[in-house]
Amino acid sequence: MKQSVGGIYLFNFIILFIVIVFAFLAGIISYNRAFKVNSRIINAIERHEGYNRYAIEEINGILQSLGYNAADTIRCPERKDYELMTDGSASTNLFDYCVYRRHETDTDGKETAYSTYLVTTYIYMNVPLVNNLFKIPVSSRTNRIYIFQTSYE
Repeated sequence: MKQSVGGIYLFNFIILFIVIVFAFLAGIISYNRAFKVNSRIINAIERHEGYNRYAIEEINGILQSLGYNAADTIRCPERKDYELMTDGSASTNLFDYCVYRRHETDTDGKETAYSTYLVTTYIYMNVPLVNNLFKIPVSSRTNRIYIFQTSYE
C-alpha cells in the first residue's frame, strides 16, 4: 500500500515537470518568432529609408512567409515622444505589429533631420482551451534614418 501511494506522487511530479518544461519551450519559441519578426521589420524599414508603401509591401510578404499572427483590428498604444505610423486599417497593416516614428534634428552647425522608428511585435502564448492567453510586447528601434533635402531656390 505504501508503494502505490508513493508511485502516484512520483507520477504527479513527472507530469508537472513535463508541463513546466513544455511551457518554457513554448515561451522560448514564441519569443524567438517575435524577435525574428521584429528584426525583419526593422531591416525592411531601414532598406526603404522609412515606413512607406514599399516597406509595407515587403513587411507583409515577410510576415506571411513566417506565419505571424494576422490581425482583424490593431490597437496600438500611444508612446511618449513617438508618432504612431500604423493606422490599424486592414488594407495597409495585415498583421499585428505597431510602428512608431520620432522625427528629430541635430544642430551641429548645420541642421540635419533624421527619423528613428520603434517597432513593437507581440509574443503570443496560445493555449488550446483559452485563445491568446498572453500577449507580451517586444520592442526595438532602428538606426537613424537621415532625411536629406535639397532646396531649389
